[in-house]
Amino acid sequence: MALSNLASLLTKMDRPEEALPPARLSIAVRRTLAEADPAAHESDLALTLGMLVSVEVGSGRPGSPVAVDAAQEAVEILRRLARSRPDRYGRQLQAALVMLRYTQDGHF
Repeated sequence: MALSNLASLLTKMDRPEEALPPARLSIAVRRTLAEADPAAHESDLALTLGMLVSVEVGSGRPGSPVAVDAAQEAVEILRRLARSRPDRYGRQLQAALVMLRYTQDGHF
């Protein structure tokens, strides 16, 4: 969580290039946790992937392969979660779909 917060803070401070290393490390940690216990950690991984997209957008690279791949993975995770818990994950899925569209065509 601290790594994600650091990456978000650096992005908000208009220092997105400095935000990339903690963002990537945070995703690696979340991915490991999600592989070990998907029910407990997949939603956190999806949120962290969304944060990486924000970092890429803040760096002026909304359509980069990193941003598109992260947005697609977040949507895949949230679609799966929303099937069983639409009340909990439906809005997150909607936001992730908007984010994915933005990475693909630059429009909200």
